[in-house]
Amino acid sequence: MKVIEVMKMNPDIFIRDKPVKMLILLLKSDYKECYAQDLAKEIDITYSYMITVLSELEKRKYVVREKKGAKQILTLTKTGRILAERLEVVFKLLRKAEKTTEE
Repeated sequence: MKVIEVMKMNPDIFIRDKPVKMLILLLKSDYKECYAQDLAKEIDITYSYMITVLSELEKRKYVVREKKGAKQILTLTKTGRILAERLEVVFKLLRKAEKTTEE
């Protein structure tokens, strides 16, 4: 499935900055254990908002949550990883375009 097709199906979740940052940070964790609480701190959101977004990402099969004691370990699914990789490219292009227009 192409990213454009995925975004057409679910555009509302990807318009917001924080869910995209969440996916990119999970991608950068590169199979290390990534805890929901740590990710919330990293992108500066409340834990309750984090859980809300994670529930939506999990429902759409982009993220898998696994309990480890009191903490939740987060992992991208194959689809989530592909989407995060492509969103990261888009974010880099947007940052580059912003720098170009500032000059």
